[in-house]
Amino acid sequence: MRVLGVIIAGGKSSRMGQDKALMVWKDKPLIAHVAQRLWPQVDALVINANGKADILEVIFPPLLAGEGRVGLAQQNLDLQQSPLNHPHPALPHKTRRREDVVMVPDLLSIGTPLAGLHAALTFASQNNFDAVLSAPCDAPLLPEDLRLRLQGDGAAIAISAGQAHYLTGFWPVALLGLFDEGQLRRVMDFAALAKARTVEWPGHPIDPFANINTPEDFAWLSEKP
Repeated sequence: MRVLGVIIAGGKSSRMGQDKALMVWKDKPLIAHVAQRLWPQVDALVINANGKADILEVIFPPLLAGEGRVGLAQQNLDLQQSPLNHPHPALPHKTRRREDVVMVPDLLSIGTPLAGLHAALTFASQNNFDAVLSAPCDAPLLPEDLRLRLQGDGAAIAISAGQAHYLTGFWPVALLGLFDEGQLRRVMDFAALAKARTVEWPGHPIDPFANINTPEDFAWLSEKP
């Protein structure tokens, strides 16, 4: 099964007061942490971040002056050897490169994260993927067994501490046809229509799906080792 990963990063971050995807934690923007955890679990990665064409630069920082090919080789080596970047057991080991990432814009003008999921499913359908594994840009603690546990027969979403994380889910490409059945706006409603099953992770001691939506959330994250 070929699975396309998508990071949804097109929100306005109104509760944060700045673009939360670019906020730095442990020397990397939040979206870079999400990419580092999601990408090894999928066959390819796309990002939905409307109007943020430069967001790839924070995931793959440009080489510093004078680094040249040695710097690029070391950067790729670091990315490969990170303990959070080992491939999904079903996937061959390969270097992750900036040019492998595709930006997918919204195709629906509904102004919600569901538009990003629709864009990813459309891209997946057009490029011979079987399913999409989605995650928001503000969940830097994503578990490494996300695909392993969500992948299965039909759609699935993650749950922790009794809370459903609708934007963290597994979506077969066949579900794209559900958008023809009415004007959907919320991922929650799409998941209900898709009859998505739920898969639960422990919420303690640290919730792996914690969303960093507010300055208070970021202060909590900054205290974590």
